[in-house]
Amino acid sequence: MDKKCGNLVISLDFELFWGVFDVVTLDSFKRDMDGAREGIPKLLELFEKYGIHATWGAVGFLFAEDEDKLKGYIPEVLPKYKVKKSHYDYIESGSITDENSIYHFAPDLIEKILETPNQELASHTFSHYHGNDEGRCGESFEADIVAAKRIAKDKFGIVPHSLIFPRNQYDETSVRILKEQGFIAYRGRPESSAYNGRALVRRMLRLIDTYIPVCGKKYYDRSGCLRDGIADIKASIFLRKYSRRLRLLEPLKMKSIKSQMKKAARKGKIFHIWWHPHNMGGNLTMFLRQTEEILMYYKELHEKYGFESRSMGELAKEIMEENA
Repeated sequence: MDKKCGNLVISLDFELFWGVFDVVTLDSFKRDMDGAREGIPKLLELFEKYGIHATWGAVGFLFAEDEDKLKGYIPEVLPKYKVKKSHYDYIESGSITDENSIYHFAPDLIEKILETPNQELASHTFSHYHGNDEGRCGESFEADIVAAKRIAKDKFGIVPHSLIFPRNQYDETSVRILKEQGFIAYRGRPESSAYNGRALVRRMLRLIDTYIPVCGKKYYDRSGCLRDGIADIKASIFLRKYSRRLRLLEPLKMKSIKSQMKKAARKGKIFHIWWHPHNMGGNLTMFLRQTEEILMYYKELHEKYGFESRSMGELAKEIMEENA
């Protein structure tokens, strides 16, 4: 591949209720998860239509058919979060029922992802591991990653090579463990300090940055991705769901994304956009419409500048070959 060609990377944090069980109630989040379940097959159709190589970081819990099957994969070493209850506390609480199992398990959707060409099934850890919470440790994180690999291998015969850290929380120990476990790529945080942490001021900056690029350029060069034998495929921007309340700003959001994509294509850089499937749930029609608008623009840039779609794993392999 011509090294001067830029790359579009799309990654998704596939987690259903496991990603938010500690901050919202199941009933309040059903619409979002129903939107994810309805939207994922439609999104896969769009990806196939426009030749998109996407990375799906799936929580390992989703691979199980039910609670009983899941319990067979729970590791011996568990995180002991100080502030929040863990996902394992939630399992033991008896909250999972036959009626709500579709919000906790998704082997049907994982099968659809694997059936669609050019989709990479990556890991979002086994339990949606919280990498910044007090009480985490390297031993429990490693046990979590081993469990994620085991359930993926047992249920679908795959070994994930890329990982998306839940809530973008990680440290050097986490990255080292990933490398030791055979991973070749992870999604790193954007370069701007506004994307590191959950402080109110930083969250406000991220919101503004969606519509007006106040945090600087969003594309980057592949030469800085390789970090001690593992590739940091940094995120560029989060695709926020369509907001009726901020609908007058939606054209600015799309303009900003397209502008950064075009600059990446012209300069031969990487542009990495990401979201959660449940972000589609608020207004599935508008989210898919905006997604297709982005993908149509990608095709224009592909034809004009040779802009290429790559999964995180594919891009990591290319970068490693270039540096061999």
